[in-house]
Amino acid sequence: MQDIKAKSIAVITGNCSINEESDAIKGICSAAKIAGWNVFIFDALNSSMQDYEPLLDTSIFSLLNYETVSGVIITQNIMNNKELGDSLVNKLRENGLPVISLGYKSSICHSYIYQNSDYIEKITDHVIEKHNCKTLNFVAGIKNNIFSDARIKAFKRSLKKHDIPFEKKRLFYGEFWEGPTMAEMEKFLESGLSLPDAFICSNDVMAMAVISCLNNHGYSVPDDVIVTGYDGVEFERYSTPRLTTAKCNYVQLGELTFKSLLKLISGDRVPKIQSLNPEIIFSQSCGCQNRKNNHQLNLALKAMNSIGSLQYINMLSHKLATISAYSQDLESFRRTIAGKGFYNPNTWVLLNHDFDSPKSSKIYTSENPYSHFVDCFIVSENYEHYYDVPPIRHSEYIPDLKRIIQSGITNLVLMNLSFGGENIGYLVSSYDDTSRPLNSIEVFSNVLSQGLSSIKYRSKLEYMTVRDVLTGIYNRRGFFTEITSKVEELSASEDENKKQHLIIFSIDMDELKFINDTYGHKEGDWAIKKLAEVISIAGGPDSISSRFGGDEFVSAVISSEKPEKVILSFKEKLSVLLTELNHKSGKPYSINASVGAKSSSISAKTKIDKVIAKADEMMYSDKASKKRSHPR
Repeated sequence: MQDIKAKSIAVITGNCSINEESDAIKGICSAAKIAGWNVFIFDALNSSMQDYEPLLDTSIFSLLNYETVSGVIITQNIMNNKELGDSLVNKLRENGLPVISLGYKSSICHSYIYQNSDYIEKITDHVIEKHNCKTLNFVAGIKNNIFSDARIKAFKRSLKKHDIPFEKKRLFYGEFWEGPTMAEMEKFLESGLSLPDAFICSNDVMAMAVISCLNNHGYSVPDDVIVTGYDGVEFERYSTPRLTTAKCNYVQLGELTFKSLLKLISGDRVPKIQSLNPEIIFSQSCGCQNRKNNHQLNLALKAMNSIGSLQYINMLSHKLATISAYSQDLESFRRTIAGKGFYNPNTWVLLNHDFDSPKSSKIYTSENPYSHFVDCFIVSENYEHYYDVPPIRHSEYIPDLKRIIQSGITNLVLMNLSFGGENIGYLVSSYDDTSRPLNSIEVFSNVLSQGLSSIKYRSKLEYMTVRDVLTGIYNRRGFFTEITSKVEELSASEDENKKQHLIIFSIDMDELKFINDTYGHKEGDWAIKKLAEVISIAGGPDSISSRFGGDEFVSAVISSEKPEKVILSFKEKLSVLLTELNHKSGKPYSINASVGAKSSSISAKTKIDKVIAKADEMMYSDKASKKRSHPR
């Protein structure tokens, strides 16, 4: 992987499509493309809830192979969790990789940040000095959040500077999002407090929610009250009125961070802390610009495109959920969605080995998220021999990574697939913001996780209904379902030259009660499981073995050979296998069984239950003769 490493970096992020990091990643990828570098984006998604709060599943970060990249950028939504961020930085540096924190001032690595808090102060200064505001409300983000707290302090500095007292009752938290802000605004408007001269908001999303709520209650912005935002998000362009805000150009921040990382990789000296200044825009929501908008048509078209994109993502999500609900198994699910450009022709889905095996008890969690070898569930439809791709080491990410990069796919986003606390595997997709934005890949990944999980557990449940819990072989129901299907299929065949015989073996363990009473039921269960294994081996790979209950077993063999030869072979194999087992087990008891067998030519008149009844009679005869010969 050295040739890939020489021109590749990694970006470690999480849920980035709903934060400014999405724009930063655009800038990183744009600058990397110009420089001829590859970008691997490790995007952690929410996979579970704790106390009604979403938890970020960081399993995908363990997939990063240090031999594939020369440097790493970690975004602020990961670095905000100081314990997680510092742990990642230290581990990367231990492996000789330069690291830059994007958007977060770190004490242990290089950082490229925006000078944020001063600009809330400047916006507050503006509405006080230019618009003569005396009473101000502040809409903060999340309680005890470093960015939210810094912006509250900036707001307080401005008030103090202008001898305006801070009123705690005029501060509320909108959690940086629309829903909580609307709820807090309703509480404020019902509180009886007078309307302030201005609402100073910690970000644009909350500012637009404040305006919407005010409009719903008949207030006009800025005629009745001023509202300001911060960060200059894309959707602010659709705000009416346009917001007074401080625009942070995260695309530019991403570009500059990438260029600084290249300098570090080359061994050049780079300042420990580098920063950009936001651009303050005094606009319509504070009354500094009139409301005439010469770009309404352009903005309307952009809004329609955004809505159309969301509708398309929702349609794909619904379609995928429907396909998973009607798929009989994982293979039919794969054949429906793969190789047809269902989402993105350059998508790979790698599942933990034996994920779909109902016999496997291995569960992968965040502590041990991936099997060493992963199975290629879906690969790029451009890949040759689509259905013949063998398992790969997860450190390789995808099959034939080098060739994929050489084909021109230089940006790959990797996301974990997990559901209900179980790691399923991971998804890799080419990233192109114009045709495959990050939010659509994140949605696809989450819905795919749910679909895969539902099919697995539905298959496991179906497996359990036809399998004996203790031994894993068929139960009575499963046996009759399987053997009836085979007999009906063969009886409908018109090929008289291949006459088939059904041979039924009835097997009953000898002296199980003695083992249970003398050594305990745990030993009895062990003996039952071992006898089931031996019966399955004796019948051969095409036999149908089952446990009817207790110590009673039935095995069926379909063969074109003479039934007498098949019966003799089965009994001889069973005897040899039991002798070997008893010799090696070291148990103070022996496992033995009585056997009866009966055959019938397969035809439309074959009565399976009658053949079993005859085999039972012969088994009991065998058991009786043993008791006469060896009375206990």
